[in-house]
Amino acid sequence: MLFFDQRGSARSKPFGSIKANTTDHLVEDINKLLDHVGWSDPVHFFGGSWGSTLILVYAIRYPEKVKSMILRGIYLSLPEQYDLFMLDQVERFRPDAWAQLMELVPEDRQHEPCLYYAEMLQHEDPEVRQKHAYAYSYYEISISSLNSTAEENHEIMKNFAYESMAIMESHYTRQQCFLPDNYILENASKIAQIPTVIVHGMYDIVCLPCQAHWLAEKLPKAELHMTVSGHSSSSPETKAQLIEAVRKA
Repeated sequence: MLFFDQRGSARSKPFGSIKANTTDHLVEDINKLLDHVGWSDPVHFFGGSWGSTLILVYAIRYPEKVKSMILRGIYLSLPEQYDLFMLDQVERFRPDAWAQLMELVPEDRQHEPCLYYAEMLQHEDPEVRQKHAYAYSYYEISISSLNSTAEENHEIMKNFAYESMAIMESHYTRQQCFLPDNYILENASKIAQIPTVIVHGMYDIVCLPCQAHWLAEKLPKAELHMTVSGHSSSSPETKAQLIEAVRKA
């Protein structure tokens, strides 16, 4: 089993760098890693949220290298859905989380919170970057689960590289993931024969559930499981489906 931190994230160096950091770069990084460990046969791929996007793009470009896919929390990078989780549906369904995110946004920037956070995440002052990265990542963590508490969310924040997550997510969504409009759905025929398991929460407001259905409709060998959960991979029903899919792979 091979895990990797994408460019600029977690243990990758330079940490938080968006230089030479695009979807094309990441796709080729996967090939470099597979070559490095000597894996030449088709492999099983597992990823969620942005990870599902990257796997789908990789599979479209190198279908012969993909044996199967297990995808969770589908994000198709559609033009109408960039930064959508930061906008109206969250303000409507989780006004508490939305209000907390907006506390750091000056009044004259309230109309463009995504751009404001993107700027602050590249600020020259590391304390400014850290403060906004924490708020950005805490916001996403808090809306990912249906029933997590503030204490649980802050505990989760202690155990992962939230600064790089915020920087990379903001960078990629603002650039439309460096993909043409509707790229995945329009090229789905290239991966139609790859066995795929899709697990998606019915109440996911980070990656809307309709995306899982749209993808499944394009993939005749896909198996779709909608769970009573939000976006988090640790939700009991989602976790159980993912474990079962891995065992069968």
